[in-house]
Amino acid sequence: MKTEESENHQSNFKLMRKRDIARLLDVSPRSIDNLLLRGMPHIRFGPKMLRFDPVQVFAWAREKFGARRFGPVRARVATDEALDEDDAANPHTEEVGNDL
Repeated sequence: MKTEESENHQSNFKLMRKRDIARLLDVSPRSIDNLLLRGMPHIRFGPKMLRFDPVQVFAWAREKFGARRFGPVRARVATDEALDEDDAANPHTEEVGNDL
């Protein structure tokens, strides 16, 4: 007898290939090989066939590496105050005008 929860999990369940999980984590496939050596969860169907459950991979990464943020890094927005602090910290920079 299937429960409602297991039916929902199975309908949304999709295993990913190494290149797909690498793209999802924004790392190279070689980095996935290194993470496998560190215990990244995977399913092996044969000597060369690996698949990954993204939910398990993210849970493992959070546990292994702490509560780091996943995804693209947002650019820091420079404020006038921050720019003034940078100028004070580096007095050897000059302003260059556009004399065209």
